[in-house]
Amino acid sequence: MRFTARNILPVLLCLVAGCATPPHGGVPAVAGTPAERCEQLRDMAEKHPDNPDIRYALANALFDLGEYGGARAEYTAVVRIDPQRAAAYCNLGLCWRRLGRPEQAIAAYEAALAIAPQDLTTLQNLVVAAELAGDMSRAISALQILAAASPDDVQVRAQLAKFLFAQGRYEEAAAVFEALIQLDPGLTDDYYNLGLCYFRLEQWDKALAAWLTALVDEPEHASVRKGLPVLYWKQREYDKAWEAVRQCQARNVPIDAGFIRDLQRDSGRLGARPEQVPGRP
Repeated sequence: MRFTARNILPVLLCLVAGCATPPHGGVPAVAGTPAERCEQLRDMAEKHPDNPDIRYALANALFDLGEYGGARAEYTAVVRIDPQRAAAYCNLGLCWRRLGRPEQAIAAYEAALAIAPQDLTTLQNLVVAAELAGDMSRAISALQILAAASPDDVQVRAQLAKFLFAQGRYEEAAAVFEALIQLDPGLTDDYYNLGLCYFRLEQWDKALAAWLTALVDEPEHASVRKGLPVLYWKQREYDKAWEAVRQCQARNVPIDAGFIRDLQRDSGRLGARPEQVPGRP
């Protein structure tokens, strides 16, 4: 049985430089193409190397041109001059991500959060970097803060539930799916995923209730159909298990042949022969 994820919009967690906070004042206006504006800012930075506003504007301009190495150097200069500028740390993390260094990105985001612990932009970007680095515990912690700050954000809760499930934290994942269903009860996959959490917890009655609810809205849901025979088998309700198998066969939903042999053995009857059942998914 597979986990089914919501379509979590990547735009939420894919941000661009300069968006954490607006740039500070004190930078003369520049005009021209992006490259020309960048050159003007570079000239200003050479004349005023200790002006963090000019260096920050230059870093943003370099980032917009895709010069992430140069932008990284400028954001680093900004936080050296102005160590409390959280946005510069956040954008420094973005540079590290674009350079394929998620561990360094995490360090930059953590520095930003030390200054502004509840900054949602930084937390969102930290989730992305932590996932890229394989640091799921850190990603979950950031998502938990985001969920607390934005309790009605279904995308954040869906991502949190997905990560908790992937880490085997099924009880916590089930609680998040329950909350997600309360916020947005229309997605059948949420009921399937909730049932799968309870299945992993061996809470068969709760799993069955969730899966049957999913079928009310989507009777052809293949993952639920495939899971029901196994669930009934776990409960030793063999008549229902065989009926669920027949429902799968009628819908061309593949059933594991090894499971069929187990069901034949435990139920004491042949039912469907393994060779009649589609192979492993």
